[in-house]
Amino acid sequence: MVSQVLSHNFSTANRALGYNSSQSKAYFSTALKKIKEDCSESKKILSKYIETSKANDLIRYITEVPSLKSNYYYRPSETSLPRAFHFNNDRIFVHLTHSKEKDPNIGNGSSKKVKLAVDLISGKLFADASIRSEKLAKLEIEASKKLQGAAGFSLLEDWIKYPSKSNLHISKYRLLSEYCNRGTLEGCIPFLSQDDKLEIMKQLINSLSKMHVEYGLVHRDLKSRNILIHVEDDKIKVKICDLESVCDISHPDIRKVGTPHYWSPEFADAYLDPYRTKLANFVITEKHDIWALGCILYEMLSGEAKLPWEAANEKEIEKCIQKIAELREGWLSIQKSPSKLEELLQKMLQIDPEKRISLKEAIKLLELEEMNSGTV
Repeated sequence: MVSQVLSHNFSTANRALGYNSSQSKAYFSTALKKIKEDCSESKKILSKYIETSKANDLIRYITEVPSLKSNYYYRPSETSLPRAFHFNNDRIFVHLTHSKEKDPNIGNGSSKKVKLAVDLISGKLFADASIRSEKLAKLEIEASKKLQGAAGFSLLEDWIKYPSKSNLHISKYRLLSEYCNRGTLEGCIPFLSQDDKLEIMKQLINSLSKMHVEYGLVHRDLKSRNILIHVEDDKIKVKICDLESVCDISHPDIRKVGTPHYWSPEFADAYLDPYRTKLANFVITEKHDIWALGCILYEMLSGEAKLPWEAANEKEIEKCIQKIAELREGWLSIQKSPSKLEELLQKMLQIDPEKRISLKEAIKLLELEEMNSGTV
């Protein structure tokens, strides 16, 4: 059923973009008509982020250009102007970063490039991820559909499939999600107060607990780089992102299991089995996510996004996995009167998954709201 929905959306998106492999076509969307009727609002929106003269030039270019380049986006001949592009029928976006620049508040992953974009109609900011892998794009879309309505996750608001500039037979995908103004947790760690750390953990535990219990899913790639932070009116909002590794709890698929630095000891041990028999029969459960969450907490409490077994480069990944697999009980030393977060850290990073704290117990430890007891 999901594949049918995806197939339908792909074809709908292509029709909306006027996709034609043999020629460029003029495209008249609802959004373009709105801008042509009254471009003053779009100029005002764009002027918040770029010089007014450039904003005016780009809006004029959008409304006067006879056809789109590569069927869906405008590439002004004036290189100082940002790129604008259609996103289905009712949206036209402008990238607020040039292709060779990297916005510090937008996280680029190994499989995607993420740019900050503004909607010329609503003025809302979005994170626009460009991804070439059809498999990973579909996994992200499918996970967003499964988690529809779940708070605490960076879910897709829209997406399109479009032809590559260099090869029309190759497709790329644009995945549109909410923009978080403080970027990833990884970059925020050195600046967090103790209260910030507590609030972030509360939100992460609540979101992950719902993912495991209500949706029956495991993330499998939790790390500080996959946590987004948004601050508004001095309130922190935490979003878990990069959902392409998400799968059903007890799903036997171990092909895409996140970043080795955050692997649980039991998975690292199975991975290193020379005969691969442990790996073949390994089942990833919510305990794997809880270990990774403990690693994130370790980074926050230490004040830097670095784990004791961190690999300096790709060549040392195997050594990193070996160190995790060789961890023994008692490896983590905590002071005699630990804070709640330190106590939680010790319980999350238990080597034996059976002894590892559950999220329900973690909620109690941090005095969060519980379903049957109300606010503590």
